[in-house]
Amino acid sequence: MAQATPVKGVEGFNRSSPVSGPTYVDVTEGSKRIRRGAQLWTVAVSTFKAETYRHLGLPRLTKEELAEGEQFPPGTVHLPDWVDSEWLKQMVAEELVTVRRPRGARSSGRRKKGTDPGTERSPVVARFNCNPTGRRSKWQT
Repeated sequence: MAQATPVKGVEGFNRSSPVSGPTYVDVTEGSKRIRRGAQLWTVAVSTFKAETYRHLGLPRLTKEELAEGEQFPPGTVHLPDWVDSEWLKQMVAEELVTVRRPRGARSSGRRKKGTDPGTERSPVVARFNCNPTGRRSKWQT
């Protein structure tokens, strides 16, 4: 029998650990309530998004380097052949922004690209030469 692990994603970088838990929560199975019947794990989504974006920006090996026996650097993201530009656009359709709050406090968050007309493309988007906003920019060649 297959099992599923319930996961709750939380925003922010100010977590004590990227994955915490488990906390025990009540579940209902067959109209019967089971007290503390499931383990709920909390995952800091921003930490994993930042790590994924960092790994997407790693330099790629050329065919010549691979033929010479070079190995991919640790953390290299290997994408399957079926991945098209639309899939990549959706994968990198967010950017990390820092917002100034009243009284000078700053907070970080993510927003979809293209919500601000002056938004520049990230190096990851430029690397894969895809433009989520659909507009030409100085990054495109």
